[in-house]
Amino acid sequence: MTPHARTTLHAAVAASLAVVGGGADAATYTALLTKAVEYSNSATLGATLNITSSTATWSYDDLTGILTQTAGVLNARSAVSPSSTLYRISITGLVVGNGAPATATGFQCLEGNFGQTVGASLCGNYNFGANQVDESTATWGPGTAASRTLGGDDVADGPQVTLERVADLDFVSWVDGSLILGNATCTGPCTTTVGGFNAGYQWTWFVSTLIPENGGPDFAVAGSGLPTSIRVLNNDPIGPTAAVTIVSPPSQGGTAVVVPSPGPGGQTTVTYTSPPGFLGTETFVYGIYNGLGQGWVTVRVVEHSTTDTDGDGVFDYQDNCQVAANPTQCDTEGDGYGNRCDADLNHNGIVNAQDTTLFRQQLGKASPAPKYNLADLNCNGVINAQDTTLFRGLLGLPPGPSALER
Repeated sequence: MTPHARTTLHAAVAASLAVVGGGADAATYTALLTKAVEYSNSATLGATLNITSSTATWSYDDLTGILTQTAGVLNARSAVSPSSTLYRISITGLVVGNGAPATATGFQCLEGNFGQTVGASLCGNYNFGANQVDESTATWGPGTAASRTLGGDDVADGPQVTLERVADLDFVSWVDGSLILGNATCTGPCTTTVGGFNAGYQWTWFVSTLIPENGGPDFAVAGSGLPTSIRVLNNDPIGPTAAVTIVSPPSQGGTAVVVPSPGPGGQTTVTYTSPPGFLGTETFVYGIYNGLGQGWVTVRVVEHSTTDTDGDGVFDYQDNCQVAANPTQCDTEGDGYGNRCDADLNHNGIVNAQDTTLFRQQLGKASPAPKYNLADLNCNGVINAQDTTLFRGLLGLPPGPSALER
């Protein structure tokens, strides 16, 4: 990896982990291989390898860019149909990344049933010649050693499949916690297709981060026995549509059901319902990407009331700004106070001249959803004169009042 590429990767990781201060501290994170795609020259879609039987676990060093297989076996099956396998690679102790040669404690290529039908060995990478009889041998092991001896009229089509196939994996992108590494190179005719790839792999890992990022659990208020939608991803350093599972169900017998994002612009939520008649506090744990990253939710269950003081359509017992209308309940910090009633930008408990200085520095800036700028008090996507008017109305006041005060 070039110094520029390494700097780009480090900056991408820092941004994804919401690190404050100018650079990410060196750290190692748990990672999960979620997708492996193999491309040929000029291909636009690639062939997705089946990794469902893989038991490999991974760690990722965000400074060196190295992914290490910490345990288990990486099984990746290449197939043309569910019943027709090209080959399967099996790897233990794999270390990849940063554009470096791959190392491993073991590598095997297991021939599938497709090659025999076309007179070829996919793992050995040779064809059976005119007589269509396999007269050669290809072996793997011990460790990562591999050898091939051609016999009869068999002809090599290229190098034997070895650990070299996964060498030189390097940074491609980092989006919403998904780290993509690839080693596509031009080994023959280069891609001539718009959007096409050169031959090689692109593998995707979800790198676990510390969630929630705001230093505490998600918090919600629910009416007893009433379904309540909770935006559990609001304060997590990943996209709003990530896959969510319930890792630990509600502690007092309630239910928590994941509602996937409806599509672009939507958000994954969890619908919580308390046990009938229950009043008090209940907690549950949700997971992201098969539970690799986890966050917890505390729900305060209260008597249901239809009082809506500010007329924004959110009942007072659930409203994060009880006397300032904010139907979207936008809360950038996830601290229980909606932006509309929280102009305390330096978190000293009161809106004063210090906050005025900070607010003026944000004027004119864009405020993209879903993590709006703190100074975007009406969460309309930009800090402008409307926010200035709202800010002035909050001078001298503490945040709130809010039903979600901790």
